[in-house]
Amino acid sequence: MKKIIFLSSIMLLNACSLFGSSQSTIPAEFAQADYLLSDANAKTWAVASKQAEQCIYPNLTRIQQQHFAKEDSYIHSQYVFFYPLEKIIGEDYVKMIQKDEKSMNYATYQFKKFRAEIGDVDVLEPKACQILRTQAKEDLDVVKGQYVNGMVDETKNDDGTLKKSGDGIAPIKTNSSLILLNGALLSFFSNFTLHEQNQLNARFRWKIVHFYFLITNLQKLIPLLMNLTYNRG
Repeated sequence: MKKIIFLSSIMLLNACSLFGSSQSTIPAEFAQADYLLSDANAKTWAVASKQAEQCIYPNLTRIQQQHFAKEDSYIHSQYVFFYPLEKIIGEDYVKMIQKDEKSMNYATYQFKKFRAEIGDVDVLEPKACQILRTQAKEDLDVVKGQYVNGMVDETKNDDGTLKKSGDGIAPIKTNSSLILLNGALLSFFSNFTLHEQNQLNARFRWKIVHFYFLITNLQKLIPLLMNLTYNRG
């Protein structure tokens, strides 16, 4: 009989060592929740959430977050709270949590507990972080009413950074004085009716037109010439 009790005790201790350390006691107020987030998943979630927040909001203070606009609060909750959890337990279970108050309260309880325990975490890889930042910024633009079609932007690399033209040379902006002169010429022509333009001396009118096209072409040629000069050098 003693031998049976001893063996039973050993089995009970083994069971505790296998399962007791992996899941803490669930508070009674969450007992009837539809979904109970495990300690292991909650800890993974806390780490992923902190990595996302450090990437997207590296300078965020508590006061700044408290004064978020509703659009900013929505994007923060999605990218720091729900999206990291989706990658761990799946979208269906996240929806289950969102629909059930007790499940949501328990998930929040687990999140806060492990977020306070994890301490420092490894930062995301630069490329992954840049992609995440770009997605968050574009989604924020959408919820603020700006149009984003989600198609590939040919002016950007896969990580969201701007592409460079030529041999590592960024696109050169057109000289502002040329733009102003171009606009002035267009304004000059618009001040004449067709009849008045026909009254102009043909030779004088041709010089103006020739000068206008020269300025227009210079706007296109200057960046090319500067890139060519740099490449030769």
